[in-house]
Amino acid sequence: MPLLHHEHHPHMILNRRRVMIIALCLLGAAVLLTLFVAFDSTYERVQAFDDWVYDWVNTHRSDGLTTFFERLTDLGGGKISWAARILVLIVLLVRHRYLQIAAFMTAIVTSELCVGPLKALVDRERPPLPFVHTSGASYPSGHAVAIAVTAIGLVIALFPPGRKRLRWELIAAAFTFLVALSRVYVNAHWATDAIGGSLIGSGWALLWPAVFEEVRYRRRARELYAEATAAEGEPSPDAERRS
Repeated sequence: MPLLHHEHHPHMILNRRRVMIIALCLLGAAVLLTLFVAFDSTYERVQAFDDWVYDWVNTHRSDGLTTFFERLTDLGGGKISWAARILVLIVLLVRHRYLQIAAFMTAIVTSELCVGPLKALVDRERPPLPFVHTSGASYPSGHAVAIAVTAIGLVIALFPPGRKRLRWELIAAAFTFLVALSRVYVNAHWATDAIGGSLIGSGWALLWPAVFEEVRYRRRARELYAEATAAEGEPSPDAERRS
């Protein structure tokens, strides 16, 4: 099983620079969307789209789907997200995967630090007539941020790259989408709140593993160069600078 592989230093990301670019694009899209929501000159267009989604959802609402999405939005809540994060950390600690722990926790911390300031900055009102309890400003969706960074981050941390992990990546992406959709369906958030939260969470979840892999690659490259030059009797670049 991928979860129990015993490779000494398993990689989280193989094509780290491509993943880094994708992550930066996601975060860049989140920045643009935040600016569109925050500024009066573009807010009306954003709100027109959100009003259309809100009206469509409430026009086509069914009792069965409402109950389903109410249960689903509970799964994306803070208690369950933090329980999953703690469980992942325990597994990683047992397996001595300290690089994965660093990347996973850094992604969580940076994504969580985005939520409060952005809510205070944008200070957007929530949709009317929510089906669940809500508090605070609307943008971005904290549920969408939390579930995106947790679901995508844990797959990257626990499973090695390859076809088998792709299945779990698709499951994580689908679950992220459904939880974000549930926040819209129960009138807890506007559609762009959920989109922005998903972009933030998934962007950080992808960026930090790629960054840590890049740091590890460069450190290992320096070590190999030092070993090669030492074997040939040549001074390393660090030794040359010291001299």
